[in-house]
Amino acid sequence: MKNLLKVTGLLVAIILPTSASAYTIDSGSTDVGGLDTLIDHTTLGNSGNGELDWVQSLLGTNYSLGDKYEDGGLTPMLVDGESDIFAHALATSPEYFLIKIGGGNWGGDTHFLYENQNNDNAAYGVFALDDFTSTCTSTQKPKKTKCNIEISRVSHITAFNGSGASSIPEPGSIALIGLGLLALGTAKRHRKHA
Repeated sequence: MKNLLKVTGLLVAIILPTSASAYTIDSGSTDVGGLDTLIDHTTLGNSGNGELDWVQSLLGTNYSLGDKYEDGGLTPMLVDGESDIFAHALATSPEYFLIKIGGGNWGGDTHFLYENQNNDNAAYGVFALDDFTSTCTSTQKPKKTKCNIEISRVSHITAFNGSGASSIPEPGSIALIGLGLLALGTAKRHRKHA
């Protein structure tokens, strides 16, 4: 009985956090997955090759520009029940996406690179405005620099696809390979003794 309770508790602990991290839009009708992972942020000049060069310096030269969403194609939506988490539809389910914040009096970094790792729905980039405000410092020009941000400050979102120089296997894959090797070693040992 105690073992059954332990196993049940373990399953609840594993399942509960994964289901709580999914967000929806359109009053729950569209699942957009959880928050994507912020990889890095910086301040670059106005677009051009600077974005591609920066992304390639982080991910490797095998990555290239994908779709770019700006002006009429830029439509991030507030996720249900949140005040600062947004989702943007991405046509190609890219591996990574970059968000550029418009300059002006903004006191933080302007370029933010995310890994689009949502298992539920990689066709959406999901990000929090807190990612942007955490880089803001208004100590240099307090009267001119603003650290508050609204979604309208997003200049564009650019998708990036490619194959990185190295890929890190998931822990589950490594464990599965280890179990397979252990089974092979055990089978070979049993054959020797038989």
